[in-house]
This record gives sequence, structure tokens and C-alpha cells, in this order.
Amino acid sequence: MLSRSSAVEAALYERHIPSRHCAGTQPKRRPILLRIAVSVSLCLTLVMLSVLAVARTETRPIDVDPPQLYLPGNPLPANVPCIVPSDKHLFCSIDLGKRKIDFVFDEEIRTISRTVIPTREYTLGQLIVSWGTPTGVSQTGSMTYIHWGKRSAVLHITPLVTTSPRPDSRVDYILYNLEPPQASPWRGFTTGRQ
Repeated sequence: MLSRSSAVEAALYERHIPSRHCAGTQPKRRPILLRIAVSVSLCLTLVMLSVLAVARTETRPIDVDPPQLYLPGNPLPANVPCIVPSDKHLFCSIDLGKRKIDFVFDEEIRTISRTVIPTREYTLGQLIVSWGTPTGVSQTGSMTYIHWGKRSAVLHITPLVTTSPRPDSRVDYILYNLEPPQASPWRGFTTGRQ
């Protein structure tokens, strides 16, 4: 009977104690599940960060306009250096931090008649996002003028590179006039000459 009870006890003991095969597999399941959960979380985090990075590079409206004081229709601001190349116009220039603003003061009508901002900082696409759809386009030699009423962007178009402006074309000057210039209607971006 001793051998029989020993055999029963041994069988009961084996049922409660996992075998080496079971003991080695069970603890490994938890780390595998943990690794999968961490990997999925890491992948989702990377996807979210990528989406945020792309969203931040989209073209957003920019503030291009100079202070109202220097726009056409205003009187000559005080303490602005000017030169007198002719008897009716003063050419004036002022530096506002990183931005240079040039303007023409018409002595006959006693007002600023044109403001010019030299820049290569902006693209045509950025100005369209900020100002809306252009109202017209005109061309003089290699210079293309895109108009928004009294505002214009001036682009130097090199025939070897392209024959028409594109959204990523760099703007050379931004002009502000007293009156909207004569121009052909804006037809959007084209692949040939306008």
C-alpha cells in the first residue's frame, strides 16, 4: 500500500507542479504580450508624430503687409530718410527690423503713391493663401506681376527654368499702389506663356 500511496502522491504532486516544458513556456507568454503591446504603442506614437510634423509644414497665412503708415494714400511719415531724384517725387526707405520698406512720395498730391518691399522670403503660394485668389496678371520682359487689387507680387521668371509662375515661385518684390494696375484676368497656374 505504501507504494500505491506513494504513486498516488507522486501523481498528485506532478499535477500541481508544472513540468519543465510548461514552466518554461508560461512565463514567456507574458513578456511576448508585453513586447507586442509596447511595439504597437510605439508604432502608434510614431504615426501620430509623423502626422503632426506634416500638418505643421502646410502653408499657412502670413502677415506680409507693412504698417498702414507706409502704405499708399498716407502722408509722408516723420523722420524718414528720402532722396529727391526729380522735382515731383521723393524716394524714401526705412528699415523695420528685418524688413526694408521703400516708398515713393508724390509731392504734387502730398501722399505716398507706391510702396515696395524687396523680399525673397515668400512664395506665390503663400501670398495666395494669405490674400486669396489673384485678380490679375501682367508681364513686362522677364518680370511677371500677380495682382490682388492694389497689391502685387513681382516675380522674375527665367525662361530656361519656367515660362509661367508656380505656387512655389519665389517673390522678388511686393508692391502696393494707389490704384489697381491694368492687368489681364488671373487664369490660374498654366504650363505655357500667359
